[in-house]
Amino acid sequence: MNHFLIKTAAFSIGLLCLSAAAGAVPFSSSPEYEANMQRAEKEYVAARELCDVLKGHAQDVCIAEAKAERKKQEADAESEEKNTPEAKTNALISYADAELEVAETRCQAHKGNEQDICLKRAQLEYQQRVSVAKANQKVREAHQDALDEISEADYQLALEKCERLKGEEKKSCVKQVKQQFNQ
Repeated sequence: MNHFLIKTAAFSIGLLCLSAAAGAVPFSSSPEYEANMQRAEKEYVAARELCDVLKGHAQDVCIAEAKAERKKQEADAESEEKNTPEAKTNALISYADAELEVAETRCQAHKGNEQDICLKRAQLEYQQRVSVAKANQKVREAHQDALDEISEADYQLALEKCERLKGEEKKSCVKQVKQQFNQ
């Protein structure tokens, strides 16, 4: 039976990898997710219409800000839908991408060296945001690993206590420990 579960898990992981590689949408679409995506699109359209009264660089910045806000809302919706540490990290990176696009558009108002400095600053801020997002994910993973190790140690300790017992009492103890630790 364990062999069957391993094959099933491997197959599922393979399908997830293929869908991710194909740029697929999230693996499920809850009503909340759909509503959040529709809200993001409606708010984008409304914000975009407000940009139409502007001209030149101000209009470009307004459009970039509207697109960035939509991108952030979509990232939030996807993160909430998937509800995984990786999805949260990807949302933070999407935020960084959106902010970079706005900053680059704002930098277009400058010329020459000022523009170069502005673009460099935007890129550095982007790299910082991405680094922080990835570092936070590593911290979350390390924390989860520590919790898993503690749980395993507690499980082994409980089983050792059962080993001191005999007969039905031992079987009952082992069964109870396995249920307690979802084994």
